[in-house]
Amino acid sequence: MHHVFDVWMKENHPMNPFERYADDVVVHCKSRTEAERLLDQIRSRLMECKLELHPDKTKIVYCKDDKRNGEYQNTKFDFLGYTFKMRDAKSKKGNLF
Repeated sequence: MHHVFDVWMKENHPMNPFERYADDVVVHCKSRTEAERLLDQIRSRLMECKLELHPDKTKIVYCKDDKRNGEYQNTKFDFLGYTFKMRDAKSKKGNLF
């Protein structure tokens, strides 16, 4: 995966940070359009190397917060045993946001 994915991403998509542990990967994108395009390119890259994405685990997730209020099918994901999702937090003044 180092040469197939890590090196390829750094050379071809340096503006998209990512985290990878073994064969699990999270890639950051700025828009749904960018995420869809990059997902297609990653799928093609893996196919060139005789690999494929896991059909149940591969998805585009909308990182929802109090300023992003769009409705999307996937708003949370699991990575390395943690569930990443929108949650309430308190400001220094004690207000929830």
